[in-house]
Amino acid sequence: MIDALTTVTSPLPLRLGTVFRDDSGVRTMMEAREESFLRTLDRLEGRVEWGVKVYVEPEPEPGASAPPAPKPASGRDYLRQRRMRTKSQDDLWQRAESFATRLHDTLSGAAEDSRLHAPQNPTLSGASGRNVLNAAYLVPRVKSEEFVEQVDRTKDGTPGIRVQLTGPWAAYSFAGEEIAEEEGS
Repeated sequence: MIDALTTVTSPLPLRLGTVFRDDSGVRTMMEAREESFLRTLDRLEGRVEWGVKVYVEPEPEPGASAPPAPKPASGRDYLRQRRMRTKSQDDLWQRAESFATRLHDTLSGAAEDSRLHAPQNPTLSGASGRNVLNAAYLVPRVKSEEFVEQVDRTKDGTPGIRVQLTGPWAAYSFAGEEIAEEEGS
């Protein structure tokens, strides 16, 4: 339902779990926060949120698709092969972190605002790979196509790294700042 609303208006999402016993509670809350809601709605008008995640794909198990590594002839050979696998994985992590930083800088420049979220736990998200970038970008709806094209140009650039684009969403990541500031004061 909210997805459909974002195509015609700028909904103002509330915190997850916001519950009111009746309509009067909703009215009271809206009257108390009216100025903040109006400021936030003005800021979000005509804008949508795009999510971008970068994952480091797990290396295939030895022998899964590549020819198996030769059986180590000694303990020294085993340790050397293990060091090489560890170095390869470390190199991939460094490339992924560097790639994610450059991508975030580029996309932040194309967006009006951005938010970095904590990386998602693969066990909870069900996604394959390790999440190294979990970001949200506030983009004018009219510039969404350009933003998507910019993300698409990066998707196949680096082996072992996967880019996922989600959205457009209501601007969840950008809706609560002023409300949270008021509650804290």
